[in-house]
Amino acid sequence: DINLKDGLSIKYLSQFDDITFKVIFITAHDNYAVDAFRLSATDYLLKPIDPEEFQQAIQKIRMQKALKVDVLNQMYSDESNVENHKIVLNTQSDIFVLPVKELMYLKAEGSYTTFYFLDQKIVVSKNLKEYEGPLLKRGFFRSHHSYLVNLSFARKFNKDHSTIDLGKNIFIPVSSRKKDALLNAMRLS
Repeated sequence: DINLKDGLSIKYLSQFDDITFKVIFITAHDNYAVDAFRLSATDYLLKPIDPEEFQQAIQKIRMQKALKVDVLNQMYSDESNVENHKIVLNTQSDIFVLPVKELMYLKAEGSYTTFYFLDQKIVVSKNLKEYEGPLLKRGFFRSHHSYLVNLSFARKFNKDHSTIDLGKNIFIPVSSRKKDALLNAMRLS
């Protein structure tokens, strides 16, 4: 519920750096919905509770969990080929299941991560570190504290500007301490 005896649950949840559990708000107050979804709430149900809406909210959690387990198993498998691998991205309103091979790069923006695909961008409310492990095994490189880049899109490394050129006028910065590792990864050294 939004109103707890010792304050607002929104304030309590906002103290977490990363919410690793599912939240469904059940409340009589509709003016906190935007704040709830910013905290990655799965759903926001208004009182009096409609049993069918409650069942749909629970089903949404089950579906997210099943998709995540399936994709995580795939991402952590021994195969290094990204051709058939998919990534699940949860936003406030949708669950995307997209091919990893179309993911050009990720950019950290505070506790949010923006995924840049060939034809779209998607913002999720999780930090970049959460995606780094599985993607590093799939040909991605952490070029900078804010960027994770798919090296299959790398066209060249500009030494003067310390950037990776992905084409389409996209240049990803490379930190000085990551330069040698990048050159090794791109086999340019």
